[in-house]
Amino acid sequence: YRQLGGYAALQQLHRKLLVTTADAYHTVVAQMAADLAHDQRYGKGGKGGSAACVKGPDGTQHTDRADLDQVLVKEEFKKVEKLPLIVVLDNVRSLHNVGSVFRSSDAFRVESIYLCGITAVPPQPEIHKTALGAEETVEWKYFEHTQDAVHELKNDGVEVLAIEQVEGSIMLQDFIPESNKKYAIIFGNEVKGVQQEVVNMCDNCIEIPQFGTKHSLNVSVTAGILIWEFASKMKL
Repeated sequence: YRQLGGYAALQQLHRKLLVTTADAYHTVVAQMAADLAHDQRYGKGGKGGSAACVKGPDGTQHTDRADLDQVLVKEEFKKVEKLPLIVVLDNVRSLHNVGSVFRSSDAFRVESIYLCGITAVPPQPEIHKTALGAEETVEWKYFEHTQDAVHELKNDGVEVLAIEQVEGSIMLQDFIPESNKKYAIIFGNEVKGVQQEVVNMCDNCIEIPQFGTKHSLNVSVTAGILIWEFASKMKL
């Protein structure tokens, strides 16, 4: 008792032991739940409760449960119906912004992302930091020039919309997408916006109404707002 430093120190040690015990308990329970869910999905593992070696959809052998789960999730995601929307990034400088757009696109099952110009492409640690693996689930293509991406989209019958503050733009709340159409929305550079030549090629422009002093939003925030609007209005 004296070696512990008295009654107050003994109380403190007791609280630490209780917290440690509780943490250990919750860790064990979480692991038991994960093991049960895995066994229900894939069957019992080998001796000692370790996972049996299982083939993934691509034929690759997996022994790590989390790794196998991720592979299956990605394969299932590729098969589900996608939102008829393509996101185009026109010379977006920040890799963190690119990753955020991937993450939002994954959340609402965007069909594809077109990365153009100086926009970075996966795999990149900075993209992964904000995408959290969405760069591996969402389809993407790279174009050296955004104009080439727009040409391809228009040839495929896609309606192309620049997200810009221009004269005659449609306010976001007034835009109603048609259910039988596929759309592409273009987001521009953090400083310069969408290139004027690209704007001129688009079928129309959409603007987010703003009421503060800055009259601008971060490109990844803007993308999240637009993607959600299309998903909700097209009833994903």
